[in-house]
Amino acid sequence: MIFKSYRHIKESLDEVNKEIYKIFHKDFFPKVSPIYKEGKRLRAALTLFTSHAFDSYDTNLIKTAAAVELVHFSSLIHDDVVDEADLRRNETSMNRLVGNHSAVLIGDYTFSTAIHWISLTENPLLFKEISKAVVLMCEGEMIEEFTKREDTFDEDFYIDLIYKKTGALFESASVLGSLYRNQNDERFREFGKKFGILYQILDDLVDFLQGEDIIQGKVTLPIIYTKDKIFNILPEFKFKKDGFNENKIKEIVLNNGGIEKSVEKSKLFFSEANDVLKNFSSPLNKFLKNFIEEVYEYAFGFINKFKEV
Repeated sequence: MIFKSYRHIKESLDEVNKEIYKIFHKDFFPKVSPIYKEGKRLRAALTLFTSHAFDSYDTNLIKTAAAVELVHFSSLIHDDVVDEADLRRNETSMNRLVGNHSAVLIGDYTFSTAIHWISLTENPLLFKEISKAVVLMCEGEMIEEFTKREDTFDEDFYIDLIYKKTGALFESASVLGSLYRNQNDERFREFGKKFGILYQILDDLVDFLQGEDIIQGKVTLPIIYTKDKIFNILPEFKFKKDGFNENKIKEIVLNNGGIEKSVEKSKLFFSEANDVLKNFSSPLNKFLKNFIEEVYEYAFGFINKFKEV
């Protein structure tokens, strides 16, 4: 278990892992990096929590929670193909391991499996929910791909983008669990969305400090909050994303409060997510509060480590 809060859903989460591992152990499935098949299972955990899997669970719920993780898995592979990434979390990316053609095929297969597992519930509301998230995720990718770089240095643009690319699936993970127990409550949607945006802000902070986002030329909050300083020193950074000194970009951001301002924004979404939880029934509100606090602290462990280096 990665987080102590997972102990409440340990049995059901173990079953989710079993379903996912079955995919990777099929005879025809190639050997892949652990970074893809392991993971923190945040989305599955959220579905299990909001479905009250700490009380009871069944096969279809396990399939649903596992499906959310497979959708996430397939999106990582497709992202790396689009970004022409060589690494993911310092491990060789899928497209570098097996080639673009095979990577896309693996992504398609795992995504199709996820949709099939959702269909097994025979609940059209679940199918509607996950399909909505997938559309938003693809829309986010297209917006990022086809928006002029000079138009992306904007906080509102960034928040909307990460909602679509990341937050939408967290939102659906939260809603899927509640719908499974016939609780059609918009508060689950609101919580999932807030948590998803919070998580991506933190994840982008880690990637920036690792240098991964700088190498790929991505525009995230640390860059957005210090864009004037960056443009003053490197005016061409506004229009092109590569060919720059990674350490120079990091130095400008660190010296001009880009990390601190991004942390403050994350605190806002952390607070808003906790405010939504106040309206949830016990013990769910307590479990989810512990869950997001642990995720927050986990991310800050990396952020503080990289800031000190």
